[in-house]
Amino acid sequence: MHDRAARMTVRVLLALIPLPVLVAIGLIVFYEGVPLPQWLRDTPFIGSKIEELVDGRVDRVARAATEKLVDKAKVDKAEAEAEAARIMLKSAQKRADDLAEINAKFDADLIAAQTELELLNVEIDDVLSATVDGACTIDRSIFDRLRNK
Repeated sequence: MHDRAARMTVRVLLALIPLPVLVAIGLIVFYEGVPLPQWLRDTPFIGSKIEELVDGRVDRVARAATEKLVDKAKVDKAEAEAEAARIMLKSAQKRADDLAEINAKFDADLIAAQTELELLNVEIDDVLSATVDGACTIDRSIFDRLRNK
């Protein structure tokens, strides 16, 4: 009974709508798809599946182009992050090299200062170990050196 009603409906539609119009509607639906309201498209899980079923060729091509652009953007982002990491590594290496050079200069200056201090201490020891006459006086520079030891 139900099958008979469906056939009757198809016959009535074919009688009311000419075949070229049905073909035109079919082509439009094929290329453009069936319009869906936004709330149905945004429905979780169901919306995307319904959208895949009723989207037309234009929508499928647009979706593929969008996915291709998104993939390209992801690749570009990864390349930019790799370049940024390379620049940061190069900068860190330069800072490490500069720090090593500064440390080497500091070590050389420290060794020179220690050597000079040892020489001055030897000179002070010589002055202190020398015999002093009762009439001898100590000049100001030697006195300052002795006091600072």
